[in-house]
Order: sequence, then structure tokens, then C-alpha cells
Amino acid sequence: MSVAPFPGGLVAVGDDGVILTSSDHGTNWTARLSGTTNWLSQARWLNDRLIAVGQNGCILTSADGVQWRTNASGTTAWLNAADFVEDTWFIVGNQGTMLGSPDATNWFSFGTLTKKSLYGVTSHNGQLVTVGSEGAILRSQLVPDPTPIQVASFSRASGMDVFLFAGATD
Repeated sequence: MSVAPFPGGLVAVGDDGVILTSSDHGTNWTARLSGTTNWLSQARWLNDRLIAVGQNGCILTSADGVQWRTNASGTTAWLNAADFVEDTWFIVGNQGTMLGSPDATNWFSFGTLTKKSLYGVTSHNGQLVTVGSEGAILRSQLVPDPTPIQVASFSRASGMDVFLFAGATD
């Protein structure tokens, strides 16, 4: 079972499409209709909406934790984690599955360099990082880093120009 905070309280998801919400810090829980019997592995509050992901490519979204909508993912892979970067939601899952959506409704598949299962995804400074089985770590700079690259040093050696650059990578 996975538990996540959202403005209405807490949401918990789990086996057989179970969704529970609590508005009193987890003292009392209310069962919600999910519309699925798939195991839900994670729920997150991302950019003003809840996204729950799980078995058989299941993606559910909700604005309030009460009403849930099923979204077609285009995959039957187990989906494990979600995040939001810039104007796009991202979901990762088994067999190297990575999905993206500009509206959390219409999902498209990204190709990845691995077929290893991806279990976690997060972002920092516009960079999406996902981790998975056997130590797999994938990263992509989705939002360009505005840090300028500077020429730190220039010299001439053996008839060749040699430059040393400084600044952020990627």
C-alpha cells in the first residue's frame, strides 16, 4: 500500500484497486470507487491532481480524491511511479516503460535505453531522474540549464589550440 498527502488530506492505494482517503491525518479512512481491480502501486499529488498508477498499465486521476477517472496508457506494463516536470507528467514502470502526458489524460510512450524495470522517478532543476532494477539510473535534462558556459582558460600547445570550459554539464 502507498500513502500520499494531498490538499484534501491523505490518499492510500493498494491491491484490487483499493483507494482510501482521510481528511483527519489518517485517523479515519473512507473507501473510494476506483473503477479498477488492478493493484495500484503509487499515488502522488502532482500539479493540482492526484495520479495513481499500477498493474496492467493502470492510470487513474482525480482532482479531489473522491472522483477517479481511468486513463488509457497504451501499455500493459506494471506502472510504478509518477512525477511532474515543467508542463509534462511522467510515469515509469516495468520493462523500461516511460510515459509522458501534457494533460494527464492522453499518454504517449518514450523510448528508453533499458528494458530494466523502473521503480522511482523524481526531478530537480529540470532534470528527470529515474531509477530501477540492477542499479539502472536514467537521467534527462528536460529544461535547459541557464548557467552559461565560460572559457576558463586558453593556451596553445604543440601547434594546437587548447580550451578549458567551465559551467554546468548538459
